[in-house]
Amino acid sequence: MKPSDLFLMDVGAVLSKRELYDLVVRSKVLGSESWEGSEWVINNTPQQGIHWVGDVGDLRCAIVKAKSNSYVDNGWSEKVGGIFRYALKATNGVVKRGERANQALIRQPEVGYPVLLLLDHPDGWEFFGEYDVRQCDATSVLLAPRLNLTLSQSQEMTGLFPEGARTLRTHLVIERSGAAVKAAKELHSWCCEICGMSFDDRYGVEYIEAHHVVPLGAREGLAEVSAQDFVMLCANCHRVVHRLMVGLGGDYFMIRAEIVRRLALSTSSSPL
Repeated sequence: MKPSDLFLMDVGAVLSKRELYDLVVRSKVLGSESWEGSEWVINNTPQQGIHWVGDVGDLRCAIVKAKSNSYVDNGWSEKVGGIFRYALKATNGVVKRGERANQALIRQPEVGYPVLLLLDHPDGWEFFGEYDVRQCDATSVLLAPRLNLTLSQSQEMTGLFPEGARTLRTHLVIERSGAAVKAAKELHSWCCEICGMSFDDRYGVEYIEAHHVVPLGAREGLAEVSAQDFVMLCANCHRVVHRLMVGLGGDYFMIRAEIVRRLALSTSSSPL
């Protein structure tokens, strides 16, 4: 079995615990029957049900396994049909949101890769389908079934696809201080801290985006911030920073150094 086979499973399919264990282990072994490249390595932390598939900053999917009564937070919601509450990884009862296992779930709504839900079964793990993180609180996430649209033959032939359906979605929103962002923009230059681009110079438009050096998602509850807690980024660099957070965690300065390195390589390899 290969990691990509997980995307081909039918809802209700059962993997034995040995099959899944071997897949996780062998996906990391170059030349094994489960090796599909570094982008398909199944990463995990010991004794934890959260797995994530892929390279730093480019996850293919997250996988969650849940055993009956393993955590108080785990289980189907009685208020909203089809919603599964899943506990974030905790160490000695403390949830560290910056841990990679937790980041694989916390950052899912931003990036959009699927979460594969596996629940315990007498014969191993039963596959319940692909899910999205609908809400996230201090200790758990709510997983909602992903809408799966199958292309009709006419759509494949014509290349026309339906859009515009209205769907009501509920999200947990972390409140940001507009006053703090305004103060930060008044304090800092409106040039991107990473690539140096100025929207005013390039497009004749005054625009810049403020990025929290310490992500709000990594803070526990209400926190005080100042203008010095922000950096100014262009839209491209801001998006890439958040994308790399999925794999590298929340260390902005490490991510900035990585982007600068990549930009330098890109520049040096460009034809004159």
